[in-house]
Amino acid sequence: TIKNNSDYIVGFADDPSYQRADKGALSDLSSQISVRVESSFEDVKTETDETLNEFAQSIVKTYSSAMLTNTIKHTETLPNGDFRVYRYIKVAEKDRIFASRENKIVEYVRTALHYEDSGEFSIALRHYYWAYVLLRSHPEKDAITAQIGNDAKLLTVFLPAKIQQILNNVSISISHFTEDRDNYCLYIAAETNGEVIKDLNLSYFDGSDQVSSNIKDGKGVAIVPVSYLISTGSVDISIDYTYSNLLGDIPQDEEVKMVAEYIYVPFA
Repeated sequence: TIKNNSDYIVGFADDPSYQRADKGALSDLSSQISVRVESSFEDVKTETDETLNEFAQSIVKTYSSAMLTNTIKHTETLPNGDFRVYRYIKVAEKDRIFASRENKIVEYVRTALHYEDSGEFSIALRHYYWAYVLLRSHPEKDAITAQIGNDAKLLTVFLPAKIQQILNNVSISISHFTEDRDNYCLYIAAETNGEVIKDLNLSYFDGSDQVSSNIKDGKGVAIVPVSYLISTGSVDISIDYTYSNLLGDIPQDEEVKMVAEYIYVPFA
């Protein structure tokens, strides 16, 4: 039978409900695949209390849509009337499950390069960071490359260096401020390598919460309570490179949303 054939990776589940049996078979298949790739994530599992095996299972489950389209399904009806659903794939073809994510990673990098060249650093950073998060969820992450100019660049090296380079080159300052009884209005100026930044997402702490702000054509605004600024003497403004606000109820990318629950990469 397929279940005992070593040429295949097989998941199966029994249930009176066909849909639940199919879902269970996919979950079981995820577990079988995760055992084979878990060693790839030893250097990634840093922000979670899960064991390596549990972490690998969580990451492999983020490939659920790829499993739906790249696995074979077989259904049987058991003597008690329950459904038994098998989901399986040839061992030699398991990399097909990961191929679409590799394509998306490379496409994100290409998009980021385009927007970086046009000075739209907000969009460039978002695509670089999301590419990096997806890259770290790929079992073959250490071998994935993208064509950058005339060279094929290893993305595990290129992406963190590129993200850090952009962040390091951004200069943020307060050009002037106004105040009323309750708040200071801080006028922010941002540039990179002496040129005005077209757009950039920022965040700052106003004494009670993290607040989002935005740079447009080199200028932005931060509203900070007078009492807080007097007590601290400064306000910490940081660049938002994760764009988690775009991974909310209607995310731009469902895969990034799922992976971002398990993988976060801090940059200074």
